[in-house]
Amino acid sequence: MIRSTRLFLVILLVTAVGTCPDARGQDVATIEEVVEEGRAARQRYMDRIGQLRLEIDRHTARPFPGRPGNGGEEVLRGEKIVALGRLHALVGQYDHAVDLLLNEVTEADSTNNLESVRVLLGKLYLLQGRYPEAEALLDAARFRRGRPPLATLRLAQAYFETGRKTEGLELCRGILEASRTDTAPAAPGLLAAGYAAQYLERSHEANNLFSAATGVDAEYIDAYVAWGRLFLEKYNRAVAATIFEDALKIDPDYPPALIGLAEALAEKQPGRAEAEARKALAINPGLTAAHHFLAGLF
Repeated sequence: MIRSTRLFLVILLVTAVGTCPDARGQDVATIEEVVEEGRAARQRYMDRIGQLRLEIDRHTARPFPGRPGNGGEEVLRGEKIVALGRLHALVGQYDHAVDLLLNEVTEADSTNNLESVRVLLGKLYLLQGRYPEAEALLDAARFRRGRPPLATLRLAQAYFETGRKTEGLELCRGILEASRTDTAPAAPGLLAAGYAAQYLERSHEANNLFSAATGVDAEYIDAYVAWGRLFLEKYNRAVAATIFEDALKIDPDYPPALIGLAEALAEKQPGRAEAEARKALAINPGLTAAHHFLAGLF
């Protein structure tokens, strides 16, 4: 009797599986669709890269010497160079980004746009593990108008990565103190101060600073990503998810926000989390965080 009952249950289970939709097949189809979305997003980034390169070439070709307003044109060109470097990095073309930015860095640079070139180049050096080059690039003597907070933060991160925690924390304290006396803080400065507070384990202050950065510039997507990661660190996935979703309203294809959202959703929505990570990888195949996340998920 017991054997007959077991056989009946097995037959019932096999029948049920045969009549239900193939859940795994649906998952595979969804992943394929998401990956295709990622490929399309990557192509959009590549199109923007091509457009920016043309604009920069036009700026470079213009004869500006001796004309009034030349400085303004150079600032505009510098901003485009930084934007182009960011786009190259977003699709994983880190070497292209480094070569582009390195070409702009000279011993005589002193304008704000070239300071932003140094900041971005420093970040890319850190991503590539080129710590001595990052330190040399971000030395205070290289900045004629004073080293901006975000550049100081990148230097602190280089110290952390090379085992000099005390020196890194000292730089973070300086960033945080300076932010408290800044009467008109800019979003990048607030972002740097938020990271500094986070490294100093002052989570509430970091939260306020990241929030303030998004308040000063509602389109500053990196501030949302940093803010979301703060909540991930504090194991508040629900709040982190809402912040990453706000970031994706600014740019629905931004790989750092996609992988942040994936991490926030991993516990309760692993299928969607995998899809977000797969999309991020389709855009940037070299996104280390996405590879690590998927390995952990599986």
